[in-house]
Amino acid sequence: MKKIISLILIALMSLSIFASCGKSNKPSGSSQTPVSSSSSEDSSSSSKSSSSSSSSSSSSSSSKSETSSSDDSSDSSSSSSSDSSSSSSSDSSDTGGNVDTDEPARETIVASKKTSSGFSYEDYEKVTSTYNRNLFYYNECKFEVADPSVIYVSKAQSAEYGGYFYAYGTSDQLGCHGLQAWRSKDLTNWEDLGPVYRPDLMTNWARTNFWAPECIYDPVGETINGVTYHYFMFYNADLYSTVVNNSEAGGLLTDSTTPTLGQSCRRYMSVIYATSPVGPFVAPEGVANLDGKILDHTKPVFDFYSSNGINNGYKCPNTIDASPFIDSDGQKYLYYSGYGASYNGYQCIYGVKMKDWLTPDYSTVTMICEYGKYTVGGTKLDEGNVNEAPFMIKSGNTYMMTFSIFPYTNVNYQVRLATSNNPLSGFTKVNPVKGGTVIKTEVDWNGVQSAGHHCFVHVGDQLFIAYHTFKDRTSIAGGRALAVDECKILDYNGGKIIATNGPSLSYQPLPYDISGYKNIASEATIGVVGDETGDAKYLTDGLVQYHGSKSYGDYTADYEAFGEVRVTMTFSSYKSVRALMVYLPYQYDYRFKGLYNVNLYYNGGVVNIPHVALDEEHNYDLGAEKTKVPGGALILEFADLPINKIEFTLDNALNSDGDPIGTIGMGEIVVLSNPNGSTGTVTNVNKKYSYLNAEIPVAVKHDQGKVLGSVNVGGTIYHTTYGFDNLIAEDNGTEGATVTNRWTNDQYAFFKGVNSETVYFEGKINVYETTSYLNDKFPKLGLVLKNYQACTFFYIDAADNYTKKRLGYTQSKIGGGDWDWNGTEVLATKYTAGKISYKGGDNYVKLAIAREGDNVKMFCEDVKIFDVTGLRGLGAGAQAAAGFLCFNTGMKIKDYKVITGKDAVNAKLAEVEAYSDNWIKENGGSTTTSGMFGDLDDTHKSATTWDISKDYASGNDLYSSRKLVLNGTDNNENLLFYKEISNTLVYMEGTFNATAINSNEKWGKFGYKIVDFYGKNDTSGKEGAVKNGVFFYVDAQDPNGTGTITGTSVGLAVYENGKVTFDKQTKGGVYSYGTPIKLGVFRQGGRFIFFVNDTEVFRYDGSLTSKANPSFCSFNIGLEVTEYRITTSKTDNMINQYYVNEVDENGMITVTFGSADSTRNGWKEIGFTQKRTGGATNTSAGETVTFANVSGEKLYFEAEISCTGTIYNNDKTPKVGIIVKTGNCDLFFAIDALADGKGDAPYFGGNNWVCFGYRTTTDGAYPGAWTWCDTEGANYANFREVLGLVYNSSGSAKMQVLYENGNIYFAVNNNVIYQINAGTIAGLAGGINVGIMAFNLNVVVAGGKASTDDTAIAKVKANLGYVDATAGITVDGDLSDWTTGNTKYSFFDNSTTPLGFEVMSKMGEKGVLVGVHGVVKNINTSNKDWWLNTNVEIKAYSPSNVKRQVYINLKNQDMFVGAYAFNYQRNNNGVYDVYFEFIVPYSQIGYTGSEDAVWVYFALRPGTPANANGVSDKNSAGQEWWTGTVHQDQQGYNGVWLKEENGVITPTAAGSTYKVTKDGITFVNITNV
Repeated sequence: MKKIISLILIALMSLSIFASCGKSNKPSGSSQTPVSSSSSEDSSSSSKSSSSSSSSSSSSSSSKSETSSSDDSSDSSSSSSSDSSSSSSSDSSDTGGNVDTDEPARETIVASKKTSSGFSYEDYEKVTSTYNRNLFYYNECKFEVADPSVIYVSKAQSAEYGGYFYAYGTSDQLGCHGLQAWRSKDLTNWEDLGPVYRPDLMTNWARTNFWAPECIYDPVGETINGVTYHYFMFYNADLYSTVVNNSEAGGLLTDSTTPTLGQSCRRYMSVIYATSPVGPFVAPEGVANLDGKILDHTKPVFDFYSSNGINNGYKCPNTIDASPFIDSDGQKYLYYSGYGASYNGYQCIYGVKMKDWLTPDYSTVTMICEYGKYTVGGTKLDEGNVNEAPFMIKSGNTYMMTFSIFPYTNVNYQVRLATSNNPLSGFTKVNPVKGGTVIKTEVDWNGVQSAGHHCFVHVGDQLFIAYHTFKDRTSIAGGRALAVDECKILDYNGGKIIATNGPSLSYQPLPYDISGYKNIASEATIGVVGDETGDAKYLTDGLVQYHGSKSYGDYTADYEAFGEVRVTMTFSSYKSVRALMVYLPYQYDYRFKGLYNVNLYYNGGVVNIPHVALDEEHNYDLGAEKTKVPGGALILEFADLPINKIEFTLDNALNSDGDPIGTIGMGEIVVLSNPNGSTGTVTNVNKKYSYLNAEIPVAVKHDQGKVLGSVNVGGTIYHTTYGFDNLIAEDNGTEGATVTNRWTNDQYAFFKGVNSETVYFEGKINVYETTSYLNDKFPKLGLVLKNYQACTFFYIDAADNYTKKRLGYTQSKIGGGDWDWNGTEVLATKYTAGKISYKGGDNYVKLAIAREGDNVKMFCEDVKIFDVTGLRGLGAGAQAAAGFLCFNTGMKIKDYKVITGKDAVNAKLAEVEAYSDNWIKENGGSTTTSGMFGDLDDTHKSATTWDISKDYASGNDLYSSRKLVLNGTDNNENLLFYKEISNTLVYMEGTFNATAINSNEKWGKFGYKIVDFYGKNDTSGKEGAVKNGVFFYVDAQDPNGTGTITGTSVGLAVYENGKVTFDKQTKGGVYSYGTPIKLGVFRQGGRFIFFVNDTEVFRYDGSLTSKANPSFCSFNIGLEVTEYRITTSKTDNMINQYYVNEVDENGMITVTFGSADSTRNGWKEIGFTQKRTGGATNTSAGETVTFANVSGEKLYFEAEISCTGTIYNNDKTPKVGIIVKTGNCDLFFAIDALADGKGDAPYFGGNNWVCFGYRTTTDGAYPGAWTWCDTEGANYANFREVLGLVYNSSGSAKMQVLYENGNIYFAVNNNVIYQINAGTIAGLAGGINVGIMAFNLNVVVAGGKASTDDTAIAKVKANLGYVDATAGITVDGDLSDWTTGNTKYSFFDNSTTPLGFEVMSKMGEKGVLVGVHGVVKNINTSNKDWWLNTNVEIKAYSPSNVKRQVYINLKNQDMFVGAYAFNYQRNNNGVYDVYFEFIVPYSQIGYTGSEDAVWVYFALRPGTPANANGVSDKNSAGQEWWTGTVHQDQQGYNGVWLKEENGVITPTAAGSTYKVTKDGITFVNITNV
């Protein structure tokens, strides 16, 4: 606003000013005292915000400032550091830093830009690609995306994914056939993450037009199919369901009953979800929502046209632009734009309350904003018939619905605002000239066109708006692109508006949480010569005026009247300053062209910069239309300097006559400071300034490598997935190029552009990790051929902690999803000499695939393993992507290459096959050691009567034609041993064909013999006499000596303690001489199952429990044995089918300790010698751990723990307990064995406390720091007292953990101590491993047991108090089972909607059972202090007059509570029903359970008074705690004191309490004792 200054005031000014300036374009820049000054009203709050956030950003900001500072400035940094002690004292006594006559003289240094010596700076005079991306960003619109959704994930939110902005949007790169994502750390360079969701377009309900994804982070999350998801993405797409009938009520509506790809169809909305921001996002499949609707891929999740309950006026056949919102009370809503039906093609905004993210409450659907009207049904407003892209935010009690108007191809496309005090009604659009426009472009702007379809992003305390504009900034043609600008919520004109610093097309400060530098201009006292109205406050309000809004403005002054405009900014103390930004005014005609005489008053001197020129080319459009580039600013950047005052003079622009323009102005002043930077005395600033990121960091996308990348297969783009992004820059096409996968799940790397049906590709692969990701027991890695019909995978099975040497191939199942693991796989025994070595170091295995049409050959180390035809999807002419694939394992690939073209492939194939054939000839079955059979040792040798020349190894190409032949007889048993198998868990089978009777045998037999041996010879001279075992045989008798076998039976002979009994079991009619017979044997310990032709015939439990060597055995019968195999793998179908867990009467198995991988950091055995079944002993110092051989997604584990009294390392706080480990999280439930201060023995008698700690991990590696607090951060709430806890040499403590449905329960001696609900701790997901950990304690562990059985776990939960059969109560939060014999006491006020609570209680088997139902206006779960959250508190009085405080709240904070459950929900009266159900163990309150009664006192607290909405959140007396009689604060008691005499408990003082018995509760008010 132009300031008109009177001539009288002009006359009063110093003549020297006129003499020095006049109309000259070069003012003197002399320092002048401001006529008036203005301190920002926000400086106090800004300062508080700075201090509150400094601790969280100190470490990051330090490193960030270091990366962007000059290497030359390191000297000054070190000198500042050395003066830290003195500077600290000087800062404390600083009077404010104002430069006046009393201040000592400072040395003045005249700066010179970019000189080799002296103070230097950068003024961004010209637009280059070398601006400091650690401090600024620029909306460069590098990639195409429309309808963007942007979220920011902080490091505090996720250690793995934090520090990034994630953007999702409508993607032309995917042809709108899926949803794509990008991420960025600096808002300038965006990394392409590729598709995060692409369904099977052949079977999915939608095939195209996947539009407008909106992603929300739900901090609470929702559990779906046992997995807790926090990231929910809503989108719309076109329906392509062929199961549609428009005439049927409730049917999905399309424009065609048989739509095909490309047809116009109705648009529906759906939702997908993920556990991380990078996905993969998954759609519900077979999931029932809260209305009982089964959701799957054949239909969208939401139907806002046909669903029951929708008001007919609000039904929309087309719904787009879904936008989720979580209110401050946790209630979820969904907003969207709908059109068609009642409003034809015109778009309106609708909203609906959500029961959960999968279930709308369709009865609440309502119109929020009607196109072209201020209110629904109200006054008209010009909006171009479009209200779309809704996004809701809330400020205080004001709901702010923001939306876009006009079509996106219109230059007037912009974001508008409507407000209400209700999330679903009463919205009024704010007048656009009174702040109703959130962001827009001006018609005369040539650099930015169109700004809309937005979202808001919170980054720390700052708010940003993300929106799309056009990639071609000069027109509205072509693709759209993402832009981001800062905005603020303002109180204005009696309401709230959103002011945006945008749309910008210039350098802007990065968010403080990213750069570590914040704008502190508002903390300065600012003075401007000539300012007499106080408008200088607009210069530091954090708002840059882009339009003519009256809510905030620019500062302008009359240049001609005063000769110069001098600005002074004074800080109350020294600030570590990095940059100064002076924004141009909104009006082009008030522009300035630079700064003169910039003075920087630092701690030790003054820097004077004579002149700084404005980059006019960047900040002005100098063409025919003279306009300002939006958001332009002069930027002055230098190395961090402790400054307490800044002065500068504006350099006026010149008109066409060469004279200064009469009015000059500024838009805003920004001072960027590091709150954690040094403010000590600086002795030398003569250092050249530069920043380290002078070049644009090029983010190599996953599909931009030289060799690996993306490939188009029949119109579908297959991308190299994000797991290979980290080192894909190394994919430079050279011989030594190596790429690495570092991510979980399925990760692909495809040869770029290769889709030929004639192809040869190879690569050397290596596992560099020491264990798999996500505790995957069967990780795999190898080569892949992929198209839309199938994925064919040639793999190394890296099971058994990467020790397995198994090769196989498989294909994905029809319709996608899982793999067909019933496919072929072989044990690569021919490589046992070291051919296959893929783990760690330089151990690589070379795999290759050659494909010619429908024939696929697979090679390992140039030896052919498989040669197959007829694979699904790989017929003649079918295209397929070629590349690499791994499951949940780190993988490196090197020496990878691909060959296409028939001649080239055939030449390579001939070379490789020649080598392969020669190798097989030399090694395949030519010696007795090549296959399965041979001699055990020098004593136990196989009979020489067997021909095993065709005993081909399982990896041999001739394996399928393997055959064993018994040609003669040794007149004994003709034993042929499996040379390497003696396992107690084994399955074996083979097909036997009898060919001859030798030695005129009449009682011949043949089959499997599995026995142990003792001694070398028995009295009969037989080698290795048998002690225990079995002989499963065909009874091949020829009793008449006819030379023809007439026997038809099979039988079982058993050996017990050296004695053999034949025909222990027999079955006739199963064998016919001349017909081959298949025999099979399953063994698990002493349990045997026998099969004939795949049919079970016998079972036997015998005395053989130790290892034993199986063999073929024949009594003088010639044989041919084919199709034989043997396996010890639990994954084998036969073993998996018949394996039985060995359990005790309670369903428990005895665990074995010492099962962890000894090579992986964070998952290894440390200490704990003498590991054994059921127990272990630790004798080592430090953090020691041993793991049990159990894991699972549902698991119970217990162990008895005792301490010998020996402490290591003089530890004052040694600990021991259960460790629970997942892929990304460790939990430690421990006895806090406090030492007595001497360090020589635990203070066993003085502490009965347990504690809980956790830590997140990266790839399983320990970070080393435990968080010793509960999951809410309240340190005191972590440590829990356990009465009667014994863990020294006189007894042991039974420590227990139960993991079920993502919830973890920790218990001691059957008392639940901690209950941690699913989703509470980041990284706690999937299966768990359990073990024992100790800190500096000598520990003995015994009684280790575990179970995954549902029945056993149900029994455990009952033992833990969740089920009380006697009382008929199940602790599950449902109070409907409190029906008989339980007197309820209710206390409600007399309000219109009665508030209060009712309590139920009775003595149970293990403790006092309690049920509480409260009706409250508000609930609270957000406070660190337990008592400020909605809770139930009990004061229990023991017979020994000990008052015990017991509590439980809605935040899972509790004390002395065992099993518990709670829930709450908002009822139809707008208030909350809160339910608590729990047990208080007798042992925790000084009872045994044999008493007749327990005396307790109950109270309910609704929530934090500060958050209460009036007295309705208190009881009728206005008290904060609701009780049954009078107010009881958290310290007071009004209970009855008790005494015990001869087993009789009587009250000793007047008061009121409850008497709880096995029948229920009685209220007692004793006035006279």
